[in-house]
Amino acid sequence: MQNCKVTSVHYSTLFYDDLVFHGKADLSYNGVIAFEYDPYNRIYKVKSGLFRLPPGGDFDGWFLREGIQDFITYSGNTVTVKHSANYTTRPYDKVFTIENGQLLNRTTTNVHNYPAFTYHFTYEYNGNQITEKRDGNVYRVFTIENGNLVKTERLLYGIDGISGKEEYVFSNYDSSPNLLKGKYYINGSLLKAFSENNYRKVDRYTYTYNNGTFEPQQHSGYSLDFGYDQQGFADLFGKDCP
Repeated sequence: MQNCKVTSVHYSTLFYDDLVFHGKADLSYNGVIAFEYDPYNRIYKVKSGLFRLPPGGDFDGWFLREGIQDFITYSGNTVTVKHSANYTTRPYDKVFTIENGQLLNRTTTNVHNYPAFTYHFTYEYNGNQITEKRDGNVYRVFTIENGNLVKTERLLYGIDGISGKEEYVFSNYDSSPNLLKGKYYINGSLLKAFSENNYRKVDRYTYTYNNGTFEPQQHSGYSLDFGYDQQGFADLFGKDCP
C-alpha cells in the first residue's frame, strides 16, 4: 500500500465513547468529515463538528453538522484540540500526549456542563492489554489482537463495590489500512486509532455482578457496510497518495 495521507473520513466508522451521539443534524449532510493540513503536514482543522440541539424538541443531544470546525495545535509531543471551536455551545477541550504513535495520556475538559469538569487519563501498555486509568483509577481495559482493538471492558460500581461491567467488542476486521491509526485526537477516533485495520461490527454487552459472577444483562450492536477502491483502501476515507 502507498503511504497515503487521509483527507476525510465518513462518520459511520467513528465511535463516540464519551458523549451521547445521535448522528447527522441535517439530512442533506453527506456525513463526511474533512481535514486540512498545516505547512508541517499535520492536521490542524477538522471540518464538520459536534452541534447540540437544545432540550425540548424531538432530540436532545449531540449531532454532526457542516460548518462547525475543530482546531488542533501542536507543541512537541502535545496535541491540543478545541472541539466545535467556532460554535457557541462546545462539547469539550482535549489535550493528548503521543510519543512514537503511542498514546500516553490525555485530558478532557467538558465545557458544556456547568460547572465544567476535567478528567485526566493515562495509558499503561502490557503485552496485548492496555490499561486506561482515569484520575489514577482503572477505568477501562483494552484488548489488542493482531494489531487491532477487539474489546474494551469497564467495571461499573455501586455503593457496595462492583455492580457490573460494560464491554464493547469490535470484530470482523478487514485487512485494509486504517488511515486514522494513531490519530487519537480526531473526535470519535480515539478507540479506532489503536487499530491497524477497520472493524465492520460493534457489539455492546452489559453484565450485572452477583456473588462473584458476571451475569449477562443486555446486548446491542450494529454492522458497517463499506467497500474498497482500486488500491484496496476502504471507501470510508478520502486520501491523497503521492
